[in-house]
Amino acid sequence: MADKPVYVTPRNEIEQKLVTIWEQTLGLDRVGIHDDFFRIGGHLLLATRVIARITDELGVAVPLSQLFTTSTIAQLTDLVAHSPATKAVAPIKRLARPIAVP
Repeated sequence: MADKPVYVTPRNEIEQKLVTIWEQTLGLDRVGIHDDFFRIGGHLLLATRVIARITDELGVAVPLSQLFTTSTIAQLTDLVAHSPATKAVAPIKRLARPIAVP
């Protein structure tokens, strides 16, 4: 069995944001930049939440499959830093209906 990685704090703003996303999504008090997402409790459903939050909070689109190959914050940071920003999607507007819909 591999040794648990030594805890390393975030070194920049992107790493700090990713740490916060992982801690909140996984319900953990502390996540280091070398902790493997899947070894600290992550799974496919949580991975989809993480990717959605990265898109919402950092403004970049990261493919879900990428989290399986770059499963630490240290690895993911470089990808996020060099990814083009996503286009903002306008919120859906509610329209009034002339009649009630059953």
